[in-house]
Amino acid sequence: MIIVGSVILFSAGVFDEPVSNVVINQAPQEHFHNGADMSELAQINSLREQIEANPNDYHKMLELAHLLNDSGFYEEAIKWYDKYLGSHNNDADVYVDRGVCYYQLNQLDKAIDSMEKGIKINPQHQTAHFNLGVVNLAKNNIDAAISWWQKAIELNPNTDIANKSRELIQKNTNN
Repeated sequence: MIIVGSVILFSAGVFDEPVSNVVINQAPQEHFHNGADMSELAQINSLREQIEANPNDYHKMLELAHLLNDSGFYEEAIKWYDKYLGSHNNDADVYVDRGVCYYQLNQLDKAIDSMEKGIKINPQHQTAHFNLGVVNLAKNNIDAAISWWQKAIELNPNTDIANKSRELIQKNTNN
């Protein structure tokens, strides 16, 4: 019986190595999330319990929002980002991260609004400028996208973000 059970488990792929849904070296507008990452569910539930026990633990709240974002639970991540921003409304990174969630949900106007709030707080936020280019490209606003990428390059021309901005400008211009 053990042998038959083992054969069934092996043939069902139970012991196969998991396949990551991470996309490497692909342009942001071509990346589509393949669904929620269930491997992080235990940590997500643990963080929820910790926050329930201590509702003012904003560090855990932000950790939960990031984990939900990374795991593909964008709507819930937005709720936690909003709650965090309710008392930490000067955190440019969180506005940008929330904007990424909106982008993943194809709520492009909300993504732009959130990322622009991040830039108002930190005008030197290179990632926000780059991401605004990506969101505008998704809206087919090519000129606006190129403008945002040019700003990202101007902020620091010697970064990976600047290099990716140059690539996207080249790819989306009529040269």
